[in-house]
Order: sequence, then structure tokens, then C-alpha cells
Amino acid sequence: MIAYDGYLEWRLDSYDTNGDGVFSPDEQSLGQSEAMDGVVNGLGRTVFVTVSWPLISLIHFGVLYVSTKVSRRHASLTNAWSRRFGRG
Repeated sequence: MIAYDGYLEWRLDSYDTNGDGVFSPDEQSLGQSEAMDGVVNGLGRTVFVTVSWPLISLIHFGVLYVSTKVSRRHASLTNAWSRRFGRG
């Protein structure tokens, strides 16, 4: 995703022939307009992030929750074993 954003920026910057960061009338073209649309709009990337990151966060939460429960259960079993048999 970051690489694609970098590509879009690079493509847009290639139309800025004098390197001032502003597109003068002689630098504006159909290609420059399409490149600008790709950088500015980016709706597909925005939708992807708003849909995927909550799902990824839920998965991470689930993994951490389960691993914490397993770890605590293991610790309580180890403590019970130690109290009963005197070994650790």
C-alpha cells in the first residue's frame, strides 16, 4: 500500500518539470490530471483500510485474549501442582 502511494506520487511528480511543486498551465495535461486523480482520490485504498483494519484488529485481539487465558490457566495448574506435590 505504501509502495503504491509512493508510485502515484512519483508519477504525479514526473509532470512537475520545473520541480516547484505547483503545476503551471504548461505542465498541466491529461496525464497529469489522471495522476492527480490517483493521488487525491484514492478511494479504493481508503475503503480497504476502513474495512480491513477493524477485522485485523479483532483477529489480533482474539489471539491475545486466548493466549492470555491459556497462559493464566497454565500458571494456575502449575501453582496447584506445586502446592500439592511440592515441586515447581
